[in-house]
Amino acid sequence: MDIQFKKEDKVFLLLCIALACFAELSFLHGEVGISYPLFLFAFYGLFFWRFRKTKFTHMRIGSLLMVCIWILGLSYFYQFNVLFYLTNGLVIPILVAAQLTLITNQQKIDWSRVNFIKQLKTKLVNSIKYNQQFISYILKKFRKEGAGETGGMAKSIGLGIVIAFPILIIIILLLVSADSHFQAIFMHIPDWLFSVQIGEFFGRLIVIILFALLFYGFLNVLHLKQPQTLSSNMKEAGSVQFDSTIVTTILVLINGVYLLFTIVQFKYFFGSPLLNDMTYASSARTGFAQLLLVTLINWSILLGTLKYVSVQMNAAKRLIQVLLSLLIVFSGVMLTSAFMRLYMYEEAYGYTILRILAHTIMLYLVVIFTYTLVKIWIERIALRHFYFLTGLLFYTGLHIVQLDQLIVDKNISRYKETGKIDLYYLNELSYTGLSGLIDLYESDPNSGELKHLLSVQYEQMRNTDYTWQSYNLSRVEVYDRLESLNLTKHENGD
Repeated sequence: MDIQFKKEDKVFLLLCIALACFAELSFLHGEVGISYPLFLFAFYGLFFWRFRKTKFTHMRIGSLLMVCIWILGLSYFYQFNVLFYLTNGLVIPILVAAQLTLITNQQKIDWSRVNFIKQLKTKLVNSIKYNQQFISYILKKFRKEGAGETGGMAKSIGLGIVIAFPILIIIILLLVSADSHFQAIFMHIPDWLFSVQIGEFFGRLIVIILFALLFYGFLNVLHLKQPQTLSSNMKEAGSVQFDSTIVTTILVLINGVYLLFTIVQFKYFFGSPLLNDMTYASSARTGFAQLLLVTLINWSILLGTLKYVSVQMNAAKRLIQVLLSLLIVFSGVMLTSAFMRLYMYEEAYGYTILRILAHTIMLYLVVIFTYTLVKIWIERIALRHFYFLTGLLFYTGLHIVQLDQLIVDKNISRYKETGKIDLYYLNELSYTGLSGLIDLYESDPNSGELKHLLSVQYEQMRNTDYTWQSYNLSRVEVYDRLESLNLTKHENGD
């Protein structure tokens, strides 16, 4: 990689430093809220400026990734979910790196192959190498010019500072005596300087430098012309073929066990009540075990057979197709059993984020198993594209649906039917959970326990100094509703 440092590169470096400062300001000053979409806006502004003369490619998948990235980023602003707050911190950068790599690569890329992941890794490694060469280039340039024109310029700057110092003192004294507001501001400067912790200052400075190098190196590597091609016809290494007779035997034995399991399921799940010694908790645990079984075993067998088994004889091929289809049918029975067990557990103990996510995962498995069933009989369709796109859309869709609101609505409906509700779970859920507690309090203001929980939350929010970076619509809405309840006044009256 040849380092070129033209006028445009200098401007780009300054913009990367400015973006790095904004990144540090957005992510390292308390809770992240509106600062995330604002940072995305600034980042993509810099990206499109840098690549303003580039013809983008892979626009369909690139546009889809862009939409998903913005939905995930905006979720920091309009909702607050602890699980997604953490996972999106990893998911969004990966999606951004994948999208930028795709749309800037002039060669055709099959992004569903492992080779694309290798290319992403190569881009990141090349970014580090580019920064190393860039730093070496800058140091060499300074060493060459240090004794020449640059050295003379440094001396001139130093002399100018010495001459200006006494003049500045006189001007500042005159301005301070002329304006009391300016005097107040100027007198606070020493306090601010002493309040800054040296360790924290240098720590943040290091973070800014790392961010700047990350942006500058990665975007410059994307900007370079890449001679390598990752076409869709490139074969992946490590092609292995399994014996069809062995695979057929395995499928027959596994399907036999699943057939017995299915008969048992129909016997007591679809025909008669649960066994007496099976509690709700054990039913739920068994359901999750079934879900893991379906995911880790059946899905792996399906993919392994489709990828590594090649049969020339029509009869043997049809037999394997039938056995794989039966495997999917039995998997559907197990998913149904798991769904019923989890449903009964929720009816008894309420709805939580993990239980709702379990339903979502089961729905995702139903979709991909259905598509895999089609793949068994129509071999030309691709699985990896569908799996990735479906997974991405499912994950993004969870942010649009707002799982926390769904959990609150389900628990309140259950409360109206049974009179049972876990107030403490809703209290710890999120701002949406607090909104649900406010709804309950407005319908029953005589609940002392509920009033106490809301009062504690109101006092905590009122005494917290939130930064602009953490601005969140759901939090502001909940705080306004809590304030309108006058909980502190009521408690003092009690």
